[in-house]
This record gives sequence, C-alpha cells and structure tokens, in this order.
Amino acid sequence: FRASLGGIGYLRDRKVRLTGTTPLRDDSSALAGELAARLGSGWRARGGLVWNPNDDVVQQALARISYRGDADRIFSAGYRLRDGLSTSTDLGLIWPLGRETRAIARWNYSLSEHRNLDAVAGIEYGRCCWRLRALLRQQVTGTGDGQNLSFLLQLELKGLGKLGDNIDALLNDGIYGYRREDD
Repeated sequence: FRASLGGIGYLRDRKVRLTGTTPLRDDSSALAGELAARLGSGWRARGGLVWNPNDDVVQQALARISYRGDADRIFSAGYRLRDGLSTSTDLGLIWPLGRETRAIARWNYSLSEHRNLDAVAGIEYGRCCWRLRALLRQQVTGTGDGQNLSFLLQLELKGLGKLGDNIDALLNDGIYGYRREDD
C-alpha cells in the first residue's frame, strides 16, 4: 500500500509571469494525492487526484485497476479526468491465445467527445529466436475529426535486432503494465 499527498505553500507573490499579466497571489498550489495498492494475485489498483483549493476545482483525477499474471497476461482499465472537462477511458490487454501466440488490444475512448482517441488490435507470434507482430491502429490526428488508420509490422530476431515499426514503444506507452520481455 502506498499513499502520498503534496502541495506548495508560497511565502510571497511569484515574480515569474507572462508579460502584461498580474502576479499570481494565491498562497498555495493545487494539492496532489495518490493511493496505490497491491490487491494480491497480480492485481493492482491506483487512484490520483489534483485539486485546486483556490478555485475549488478538481483539475485531474485518475482511477486504474490492472492485472499482470503468469505467462505475461496483462489487463488494465482506467478512467481519467483532465482540466475538469475532458474524460476518457483506457482499456489494454495482452493475452496468450496459445503457447506461441498472443492477442494485443488497446482502446482509449473520450467520453466527453464521444470518439476513439486511439485503438489498437493485433497479434503476436513468437518462437525461441524470433517474433512477428502485426497490429492495426486507428488514432486521432490533431484537434479535428481526422483519424489515421495504420498497419504496423515488426519482425524481431532475438539477440540481433528488429525490423519494422517500434511496437515496443507503442505498447509501453499505451498498455499499463507492459514491459519488454528482455527488460
């Protein structure tokens, strides 16, 4: 179990500011808190909150539950609130389909905009000395309604290198609990 709480108290007005704006006069910063716990059998839970007492506004909030079991079974589900306005969910999964095959999926959905932000689905096949991954990804481009659909392919020759897209970086950034096998 882990808990933390923090904030900053200011003794005087800050001198750093944008040209033409008035100095910030609040005597304290937003308060940030986090709770995290291992629930047993590979399950973990985490929650965080950033609250601004000067404006009585929740600036950010996060709730996540994740599972990492044997044979690299990974599942995560999260909810995020940003700037008191934008809310999103995030689901991630890497799950064995057999001895040498794993399913890979991620779905990041904006509840406030009612659209997919990032969706990934694919498969991985690996043997003793090589691994092949193929993923289909749909993601938002910019601030408009534009969507980018891409096909990612990676061949890894273990101990020698990788050819193709950097799928490890995508999985590390997108699926909570993922780590490369050789890390």
